[in-house]
Amino acid sequence: MTKKLPNCRLFPIFAREKSVCVIFRRGPSKWTQLILWNTETDEITNGQWFKGRIYERRCDLSPDGTKLIYFAQKINSKTINDDEYTYAWTAISKPPYLTALALWAKGDCWHGGGLFHTNYTVFLNHKPEIAKPHPNHLPNGLKIIPNSAACGEDDPIYSQRLDRDGWNVVQEWKVNYEGSNKFYVTHQPEIREKINKNSNKIIQMERSLNELNYEEKFVVKNKTNSLSINEKGAWADFDQYGRVTVFKEGKLFVEQNDLELIELANFNINKPEILESPEWAKHW
Repeated sequence: MTKKLPNCRLFPIFAREKSVCVIFRRGPSKWTQLILWNTETDEITNGQWFKGRIYERRCDLSPDGTKLIYFAQKINSKTINDDEYTYAWTAISKPPYLTALALWAKGDCWHGGGLFHTNYTVFLNHKPEIAKPHPNHLPNGLKIIPNSAACGEDDPIYSQRLDRDGWNVVQEWKVNYEGSNKFYVTHQPEIREKINKNSNKIIQMERSLNELNYEEKFVVKNKTNSLSINEKGAWADFDQYGRVTVFKEGKLFVEQNDLELIELANFNINKPEILESPEWAKHW
């Protein structure tokens, strides 16, 4: 009897100024694929695969969607002994490809990643003393602002991105660190709300952190209906046109009318493959 494989996990980041969304597709657990979604035409472009871990909550898209900053980890016999690139690094690429145009070796998995303040200004989540770019991967044309207060792992950089993207806190969370056995325990979840550009729908996010795992639950509401999204690993958001988008069970769903969802794409069928970056993705 064939064992059913688990659904892949999807995590989106929407560009702020263009009809672009980058989707991180994770699964099997050691593989991540970048996928580019044109939210105006609904065209999907499957991009590069990475064998390792990309920390999507520490990643960001430039406002125009042309550049991606990401934090990655690859642990093997080669990278563990590599003092030049190390086993963990922050890089900037052209999605949906991962070729590092700019790169900062990190050497551990604390903080890392960053945010695009503008198309050409990057808030690098590295302390100043480890914010020197690799000489073969310089951030040409970009202003880099290191984070002197860099700390933690996904947070606080993840919360800063949520704040920027319109997820307003309506209930503070209460999370305690309870030792190396339990790690983090949420005693009161954080609740955030986001309103679409037409001000006729709202998404409520309930966020918790237990052990080292984030969990989000969503409720989408308009004046007459509501829609709950509670599946593990699911995500809900508005696209650039105010349309409800839902990522769950390895699939992308979009709103057709009045919170009715239709399936746009099923990414569970994607399999890891070697995909060379085109020339335009290898150069600034």
